[in-house]
Amino acid sequence: MFKKGIKVGNTSALKGNEAKKIISQICESLSIDFIQFENHILSSKEKLLKVKLQGTHTVIYQETKEKGKENGEPLFFDIDGLGDFYPTVYTLWRLPSLLKTISTPQQVLLYIESGADLMLPGVSFIEQVEALKKGDKKSIILDGKGKASVAVVSSLIDKEYIDSNGMKGKGFKSIHFLGDSLWLLGSQTLPPLIEGTSSGLGKMEEANSKRDLNENSNEGKDEKIEEISLSLSSQTLAQKLEQDELIDYCFTYTAKNYFKGEHLKELPMLYNIFWVVMSNVPCRPLRSTHLDIKKSKWKKLSVFLEEKMKENIVQVEEKKEGVFQIVSIDKAHPSLVGFRGDLFSEEELSENVAILAEREGDQVNEKIEIIEMFKAPSLLFPLFQEQGKRKEDLYDISQVREAISAYIATHNLTVEKSKQNVVLDILLAGIVLKKGEYKETISKKDLNEIIINKMQPHYILKIGDDNSEIRKGSPGPINITLEDRQQRKHITHIFGLESFGINPNSVSSEFNKLFAASTTVQQLPGKTAGKEVLIQGDFVKEIATYIIEKYSIPKKYLQASHKGKTININ
Repeated sequence: MFKKGIKVGNTSALKGNEAKKIISQICESLSIDFIQFENHILSSKEKLLKVKLQGTHTVIYQETKEKGKENGEPLFFDIDGLGDFYPTVYTLWRLPSLLKTISTPQQVLLYIESGADLMLPGVSFIEQVEALKKGDKKSIILDGKGKASVAVVSSLIDKEYIDSNGMKGKGFKSIHFLGDSLWLLGSQTLPPLIEGTSSGLGKMEEANSKRDLNENSNEGKDEKIEEISLSLSSQTLAQKLEQDELIDYCFTYTAKNYFKGEHLKELPMLYNIFWVVMSNVPCRPLRSTHLDIKKSKWKKLSVFLEEKMKENIVQVEEKKEGVFQIVSIDKAHPSLVGFRGDLFSEEELSENVAILAEREGDQVNEKIEIIEMFKAPSLLFPLFQEQGKRKEDLYDISQVREAISAYIATHNLTVEKSKQNVVLDILLAGIVLKKGEYKETISKKDLNEIIINKMQPHYILKIGDDNSEIRKGSPGPINITLEDRQQRKHITHIFGLESFGINPNSVSSEFNKLFAASTTVQQLPGKTAGKEVLIQGDFVKEIATYIIEKYSIPKKYLQASHKGKTININ
């Protein structure tokens, strides 16, 4: 939820009845006794700030301390602005009993810090598991580290699920964790892992330094320092490496090793596509580290790649106004030729094996095959009944033509002097002729066309190797339309994805990462109209290419337009 940076919008101090109302709602939502609230969380001498986040409905409630009027800790947040309140880790350190706990091994925090949800195999203990329900808010604590919360999660499962499936699968959705952008709004202290000790970041670093300098100190001191320091190897690989070094390393590795063979055909490549490729190349521990251009000295990908262009490693061009792409890479550049690519050990890279296997499985499962079929209505069924077909049977177009030819041959309806024409018997006349119309013969071509047009369209949708279903009607199309906005800005609309078994919400998240653009999903008018994905910017051709390549959907099922005119997506 708060893994990425947040932008603070309107901020206002809550006063009088408004403050009482919000505090009352928080207490009711989280079942907090008001006396507990005053004694442990926020005294009557302190006030709450209401902080709205830009581009979302999320509201954060942050304390304001009287001395100097400086901002205090963020205490609660409401994701949708609808009164469903969550406490922050700062609040849970003040009142640990506020949420029931889930205990995990220390190494699991590495995955939570990377934004991953909590899998059930990573859970050691669930407090009051008998009462577990979907949507329950829980506090994550570390095995053997007391009640100090390191994350807040929401349950995706209930007790019945655990009874039926055991401790397998995804269990809890990560909402907020130690080190995310919400935690950064506060004092950035670390959990009080020793009773009566305020273990801030400085204290933790000091403790680590003492441990390094005093390896031969007595066992009691070592244990105390271990408690203060979160152990866990709380400094992840991402913290050990500066983003500048990590980004530059991944760029050089990608430029040297990725663009070979078939991948050479991917050039020219848009900047944002290159970033996605670079972020997914397994030259670093993919789960334990992450790339964040905003935390680097370059701040923007365009600035970084412009630097590489000046170093003559890559050549770039402006594809259209404000949209740049990499055209070529100089593989003979000294920085690539001398690059060893050994920043990480084999042990550190070992986690990538499982990740790459998952990706390979996901890619196989994402391929979509559409088989257009037909069903015979009552008027046409006698044509197929003679061949022992059932009313519910489906036929592809070649089988329909074969059935027509078989009927003609069985009843000897071919005109002798003109083999391309057919005599209309009672059945065929009833199918072909309109009221009041009279004909004795018809061409085989016209007969086939009329019968095929009167068949009921269906299609088989195959997703991956095992999942298939029969659907009525014709598939698609997937519509991609470009809408103009003010000041040469655009919105790209995509709808019709459901016809091909594609989840609009999943695609929206993928487009958000792929194009580094704001995306949203909205319901179209009508009960069965489905949903559409909206992307800020002109990405018509990029989206068409993505859908064709990722899902193997033929181009004929895509329609792209702008102001009512068709856009060529070749």
